Amino acid sequence: MLDRCKASFTIVFMNIVSTNPDPEQREARVTTYNRAVTGILWLAAATLTYLISLWLLKHHVDWSPGARVSITLAPLLPGILYLRTLLKSFWQMDELQRRIQIEALGFALVGTLVVMTAVNIFTAEGIRLVNYPRGLGIGGVYMTMFILWSIGVSISTFRYR
Repeated sequence: MLDRCKASFTIVFMNIVSTNPDPEQREARVTTYNRAVTGILWLAAATLTYLISLWLLKHHVDWSPGARVSITLAPLLPGILYLRTLLKSFWQMDELQRRIQIEALGFALVGTLVVMTAVNIFTAEGIRLVNYPRGLGIGGVYMTMFILWSIGVSISTFRYR
């Protein structure tokens, strides 16, 4: 009976020790979490700014070209801040995580080029795959890149299991 109690105490004590990392590990984990939340917020801001700019450009066609250009370029600022946050988190990754991300980004880049080339060729030949007269647009490029990046991360993660 005593051995069973000793074993239970040892297991419980080991769990407590393993779930309470040293302060440096906890601080690094909090920093990584904060960076991820900041990145998601910048991405949401860029998306919201893009949607608002599309609405404004559609409903205010009488604005001057300078105003229309500035509205069109407005989503770039939160997009650049998102990129900055993404790069900071990339620098914090270990080698395997970096390799997975680089492979996924390469897959997404090449895949997006292929998709956009195909859409442009079909559009030039008068075949419409989507309901946009000049291709997918920047929103379609972002969505294609995100979907292909997600597939690339899944493939790379599966490969390195």
